[in-house]
Parts: sequence; C-alpha cells; structure tokens
Amino acid sequence: MASRKTLNPDPNDVFLGIEGGGTSTKYIFSHGPRLSPVARTDACNLRLVSDPQLTAILTHIAKQLPGIPSGVGFGLPGLRTAQDSERVKRIALQLWPDTRLVITNDLETVLATAEWEIGPCSVPRIVVLSGTGSCCFGKNLSGEMQKSGGWGQLLGDNGSGYQIGLLYLRELIQEFDRSRPAKFPDLPLLNLLGLNRPDELIHWAGQASKTEVSSLSKRVFSQVTKRNRIALKVVGMASTLLAEQAFSCGSKLSKSGNPVQFIFAGGNLYHSRYFRDQVKRKIQAVWSSSDFYTLKAEPVFGALALVRKVPDLNESATLPGEEINLRTRGISWTQPSPTELRNPRSLLLDKMPTVDAVELMLKEEQRVPAALIELKKKIAQVVQMAVRTLRSNGRLFYVGAGTSGRLGVLDASECPPTFRSKPEQIQGIIAGGDAAIRRAVEGAEDDWDAGAMALTSRQADSRDLIIGIAASGRTPFVWGALEEAKRLGAKTVLITFTPYLRIKSALRPDIVLAPLIGPEILTGSTRLKAGTATKLILNTISTLTMVRLGKVVSNLMVDLNPSNVKLRERAVRIVSEVSRQPPEICEAVLRNNGWEVKAAIKSLARP
Repeated sequence: MASRKTLNPDPNDVFLGIEGGGTSTKYIFSHGPRLSPVARTDACNLRLVSDPQLTAILTHIAKQLPGIPSGVGFGLPGLRTAQDSERVKRIALQLWPDTRLVITNDLETVLATAEWEIGPCSVPRIVVLSGTGSCCFGKNLSGEMQKSGGWGQLLGDNGSGYQIGLLYLRELIQEFDRSRPAKFPDLPLLNLLGLNRPDELIHWAGQASKTEVSSLSKRVFSQVTKRNRIALKVVGMASTLLAEQAFSCGSKLSKSGNPVQFIFAGGNLYHSRYFRDQVKRKIQAVWSSSDFYTLKAEPVFGALALVRKVPDLNESATLPGEEINLRTRGISWTQPSPTELRNPRSLLLDKMPTVDAVELMLKEEQRVPAALIELKKKIAQVVQMAVRTLRSNGRLFYVGAGTSGRLGVLDASECPPTFRSKPEQIQGIIAGGDAAIRRAVEGAEDDWDAGAMALTSRQADSRDLIIGIAASGRTPFVWGALEEAKRLGAKTVLITFTPYLRIKSALRPDIVLAPLIGPEILTGSTRLKAGTATKLILNTISTLTMVRLGKVVSNLMVDLNPSNVKLRERAVRIVSEVSRQPPEICEAVLRNNGWEVKAAIKSLARP
C-alpha cells in the first residue's frame, strides 16, 4: 500500500521518517522519488532512553542514509511536552545541523499515515493503537485533538501487548492454584521462557522488561486460534478495556450518534483478527455510526509524510533560544539581565587569597538588604495580599525552577511546623517535581505548558495567590504558571532580579518585585545573591502574613507545632513567657491541651 504514494520527488533531496517503539525503532527515507524499505534498529520510548542511547540510535540511522537529509520527521512514544521536543531537537541537530525537523508523538504520525494512505476524512478520525503499549488519539474537523490512555504499563495501557501478557500470566496462575491435582495450564510457555517450574515465574515477572511481557501476547493470540479458554478470556478482557478507551476518546470529540472513523493500528490489532474483531464489535455496540479501517502502511510513513507535507515547521537550523520564545509570548527586556553580567569586583576570584575571597563574598551579600528595603512598600502589599488570600480560604503558591524553586519549597515546608498552618495553605512548586529538589532535572524550567499544568493539577482558582520566582525573569515554567494564574483570575506576583523586563499587559503580574542586586560573584550563579534575596523576600512574606493572622504574640510563635523535644521545650518557654507561670505548670497544661500553645495560654489566662 505504501509504495503507491508519490512524495513530491526531488532528485536532490533526502527525507527521513523515524518511528519509535517499545520493541524497535523503524525508519524509512526517500531519495528523490525512491523509497527505501522500512528498516529497524533499537527500541526507543523517549521516557525510557537516555540521551546517549538516543544519540546512538540516531547515529546508526544517519550512517544508513545516502546523504544529509533535508528534513527528518519523528514520531516518538513518550513525547508529551515541549521539553521532550527540545531534547530530541538538540540531539538531532548535533547530527544534522542544517536539517528541518518535525517532532511529534507516535499517535500523530498514525493519523498522518491514515491521511497519506486513505486520504482526508469528513468525520472525526480516532486512532486506536495497541502495540507494546496502547493509546487512543483523535482529531475532529475543527482540529481539536484528544487522547485517552497512554499512561504506561503501571497506570494504564489498556488493551496493550503488555496488559495482555500480564493478564495471561495471572489467569494461568489462578487456574494453576485451583487445579487438583496441580497442573500448570501452559507448560510449553514455561519452556519458551526457559523456566523449569511455575514458581520461577515470580522472579521472571519481577525482572522482565515491558517488551518481554508484551511479547507474551503472541502466545496468547496463537492460543486463541486453538480456542483456548484462558486465552479467549484474556483477549475478551483486553478488547473490552481497549474499546472503552476508544469510546472515551471519541466522546470527547463527537456525540455518540454522529459518524466517527476509528483507525486500528499497532501490531496486536494488525496481526490478530480475532482481537481486532472483538474491539470493533464492542465499539459498535455503543457507537453504531462508526466506520473502521485497519492501517496497512506502518506509521513510519506518516513521520515521513509529515516532514514532506509541512516544510516550514521547525525549519530553524539552530535551537530557538529562550529570548525568541519569550518575545513571541510578550516578554522582552531592554537590557541584559544583571544576573548574567560579570561582576567587576570578582574578576580575579580564582587568584584571590581565600580570606580576601571570603570578605568579598560577604560584602556582596551585604548589598542585598539595601536593595530590598527600596521595595519595602511593594513587599508590604504582597503581605497584605497573602493575608487576604489565606483569610478567604485561598492558597499561596510559590513557583520556581532550580534554586528559586527549592527556596520556595523550603519556605512553604517550614510554615506548618512554625505556625501550625495547614500544609495545603502555602505550597512550593518546582519545575521537574520533587526529584528536582535534590538534583537538577534537565530542561524542566523551559517547559511553559508544565508550569500551567502544575496549577491546573492543584485546582488553583481566583481565591489563590501565585508568586512566581525567576531570577533572570526568563523562566518559561514560571511564566506558564503565571499565565494560567491570570486566566484563572488569581492574584499574581513576580520576584525577579532583572529590573529591565517588558511584559505585555495581559500577562503582567499584579506586583513585580525586581530589586537591582547587581551581578553575582560567580557569573550567572543565582544561588548566591539572588538566592539570598529570594529567601529574605519569602521569609518576610510568610512570617508577616502569619503575624497578621494572629499566630504570633509579641515576637513569640504561639501557634507552633511542637513535634520534637526541642520544639516542646520551646513551647514550654513560650507559654511561660506569656502567662508568667512556672515551666512545670506550663508543661502540664500543654500536655492537657495536646501541646497546642495557644490553647494552653488561653487555659492559663482563665481566672
């Protein structure tokens, strides 16, 4: 089927299509009017391969080409975010620096293959994919795209080869447990796996890869042709789950009474007619006006067709810098960020005597408080916003990446023990998630959409206050969160150390704190003065907010959570100071009041 298509032949051009997969990576290239056969190399799921592994795969493919490609189309499983695309682009451009790239997931390439093979469709088209993994992905006539499934083998992948293999093992074991006398229902399977006894499946299943478990689906389908009861049951379960997933995707794009075309793709649906017919029958049971088509061409043709069809997509031969990306979103700057400039006082840092270097670093830190005092009125406004937010049952979110994100998480995590605040009241959000607290997550800060999703997943709304922290003012993750916050009607604040930002009105935060602290001792290392300034600002905001909420008397923490020996001793001292009662009485009252300091003080104040 694939060979009948013409791909705008040009005798001088080479175009390459690459389709990743859990079992293998397929690739095909066109050289003028000629198409190469589909070739295979190592498996590539973007979530499961390292940068060196991806580089090795692309290097192998590059060696098979007749020349430098004019364009490369990628369809990769596991590609979900802009950060993922940038990762692939960075590696691809090291091999092909002047090449146009189209980078998308393996579902869009299936849609492209369908259009290439059978032409455009006048109704919504939904891909039902079942290979090593599974997913359903569709697009309606207005271009809206929706997905169901694709959550990986632990959380989803309904109707996938992995799920079929795992279900088969479980059903075999249950049958084995029920049988009297004990007889394993599929002894040839043990032999295929190189196992001597059924109990060895415990170790095998614990060590087997996703691909190895998925490969068991071939055994299941072969048993189906023999009308094996267990295999039929497993395929019935898997087909029901996959059909439900397809229906969920379709219902997001069209009403169930309207016509929809379902495209079957992936090795399981292609090779097992029984499985395919079961899925089709179960979809038709709830979506009678549906049409079905099973792809004959492999999705790698879609990757090739995309790069031929869309010659102007990602045509820059270099990675777009964050300046280009942010300017298109309405964020620019009149001067370079001070955080990126060289500090004239530390030009000889590497040659200074250690004691002089220590003095220099401490003197530079002394510049921070003076710069912040210049903004005391604005910081006070933020405190007032935070007080109103928490009083109205809203939440305070700190959003940052790298050092900025870690400092936000630190300040937020200290509030519950210090002020007995609820953990959800003040939250720290860091690009890359909790793993980024301890080690850098490469590229996480560049993902605008992930910043927005971080607020969406926490169900942020108009009652909340979002404080974005971006030392350079150019962190897409932070700006994505601030944009989403503005859309939700939440109050927004930006902490940055670049006073030269220009922000379009629709995106501009309610308050911008941009003290001029100057360049760092170590050029660009914003964990230094910028980090100190961030900690001072956040400490001031959270502490004074809690003071205004009545959690401090005089300068005493009267609402701390005495969760250890040190804090219990502090609680006794606080109650004694406020009540003027002996420590032993205060400790007894604290114990009677569950170690709640305010309750103990109130109890001692009674006549």
